[in-house]
This record gives sequence, structure tokens and C-alpha cells, in this order.
Amino acid sequence: MTWETWHFSQVCKAAPLSSFIARLQWFYDNLDLNDFEALLGMVWAIWIARNLEIYGNSRANSDILVVDFIQLIKDYKVYTRQVYGNTASNHVISLEQWTPPPIGWIKINTDATLPHTGCASLGWVARHSNGNIIGMGVKRLCAPRIPDLAEAEAMRFALLCAQEAIWRYVICESDALSLISRLQSGSKGRAPSDLVLDDIRNLVSSFSSLLPSHVKRLGNTVAHFVARLPPNGGDVQVCKSHFPTSVCTLASLDMK
Repeated sequence: MTWETWHFSQVCKAAPLSSFIARLQWFYDNLDLNDFEALLGMVWAIWIARNLEIYGNSRANSDILVVDFIQLIKDYKVYTRQVYGNTASNHVISLEQWTPPPIGWIKINTDATLPHTGCASLGWVARHSNGNIIGMGVKRLCAPRIPDLAEAEAMRFALLCAQEAIWRYVICESDALSLISRLQSGSKGRAPSDLVLDDIRNLVSSFSSLLPSHVKRLGNTVAHFVARLPPNGGDVQVCKSHFPTSVCTLASLDMK
């Protein structure tokens, strides 16, 4: 009965019965997005009603459940638009490996790790065009973070240190594609990571030129390694000389 009341029910009778995947793909190809979402909400509601009857010994009104679930989907779409804003652009150039910056520029690679201890760790390493390390930092956060927020905080941490060091021409590179995509597209939102992105954008004026860059994980191994190092004497450690031999050795591999 629930199925027959919807305007697309006759169209859906033509869907193949060979497999669930084939049927679902047919729905996706032949219904507009709103109808497809309504269909998924309907299936979800019917499944919940079925489970309530079998395992909960209660008979739910499936029609009411369908209306509630579809309204839930609509409310969630409104919420995500307000919190996360427009979808970031997917047209981001991704480098396969670390490459040195042009002469006169400094490249800072950033990364964040989320160990099982629940404390996020942020790391960055800065290098000249000759590949030599000129600065690195690690920061331990005594609170859990979702990946997007931790990656954004790692970049903000690096740029605040770069601002203090009065570096003028900077490329800030990360393996977090969504972070670089949102920075390049200028997308806005209300999620916690968006507030950090606003801080990063506000730092742009502190540099003669600041460019975001995306590199794949294999090209960001030094920053990833630094983020896993324990800070000495507290939660934050920034080095401008006498870098760990292990970090220098790993960085030298990028120049080969």
C-alpha cells in the first residue's frame, strides 16, 4: 500500500529483478535525485517497520514512518547546506611526490595524526628549494579531533609559525585533499574546520604570497613522520636548527 501511493510507483515497475544492485542502479538512472532520495527513505522506513513487527512485537504505521523518514532526509539536507556550505571544487592538481619550491620560496608540508590514545598530533616541516630543512614543529592536542579539523589545525599551526619567522613566499602543502580543495574554492561553512579555514585565510595578508598545494600521501611522508614525534618538554615543540637525524634522512630521500 505504501509503495502504490507515490507518483513514481508505476515507473518503478519496469525496474529489473535480476539483483538488488541492478534494481537500485536502475532507480538511480531513471529517477530524478529527489525521487531517488524519497525512494531510499521509503525503503528505509519499510525495513524499520518490518524489524519492529518481527523483533519488537509492535506493528508500526508504515505510512507515517515513510513520511517521517523523508522529512528527516529533507531536514538533514538543509542542515548540511548551512553547516558545510557549498561543495568544494574537485579541480585540484595533486602532485605524486614532493617537489622543491622555486628559488626564493619556502615549502611547508603539514600533516595530522590521530593515534588510538585519543590525542591528535599536528606536524609541519619547512624546506628551501635545495631541500634543506629550515624549520619543523609538532603539537600535541589533548582532545580528540575528526580528521578534517586536525588537518586544518596542522596547517594553521604551521602558518602561525611561518608568520613568526617572517617567511614571505610560502607554499603550504598537505595530503588532505578536502582541505586544499576548500581553500582553493573559497567554500564557506559553519563546521569547526571552517572556522580554522577562516583563520588560515586571515593569515594570507601576512605573506607576500601564500599558495596551497596538494600532494599525495607518499609525497608527505616527512610531515607525517614529524607529526608522530613526541614534543620535548611539553605539548608544543618548534625547531629552527639541529633537526633530528631521522627527519633529515627521510627528507633527503625526497631529493633523489
